[in-house]
Amino acid sequence: MQWKTFPDKNLVNTLMYINCQGIALDVGCASGADALYLANSGFEKVLAIDKDTSQILDEVKNHPNIEVVKDDYENIIKKNKYNFII
Repeated sequence: MQWKTFPDKNLVNTLMYINCQGIALDVGCASGADALYLANSGFEKVLAIDKDTSQILDEVKNHPNIEVVKDDYENIIKKNKYNFII
């Protein structure tokens, strides 16, 4: 399967109207394109979560503000408070 390499247009539109600060959570991140967009939009930390992290883009894996987590979101979401979840 070919994963997308660009952010979701609805995410791009939404971020125009919110304060991009704090911690963002990208559940089911797939390629990590949305996580990368979140990190580059001003969030200090982005957790990119997926059960299969094999398709995540190198830019996402190497971004200093993104933590890639191979896990189920239910295990992660209870551990922190987030400013934005997608």
